[in-house]
Amino acid sequence: MPDADLEKTLDWNGGKITERGVLLYIVQHIAQHLGQQIAYARSIGVVPPWTVDPARKD
Repeated sequence: MPDADLEKTLDWNGGKITERGVLLYIVQHIAQHLGQQIAYARSIGVVPPWTVDPARKD
């Protein structure tokens, strides 16, 4: 997407937003879903791989 397109205005949810604003909304929305997935995984005993101590031997 060319930079010039990022400032185009769209009708969205009864208001106006730029295409850049839509992309920023999508990024934070995906982050919320990731947080939900991590919380669910931990609640059922799954440890995300980036939190595992590589020096620990089970």
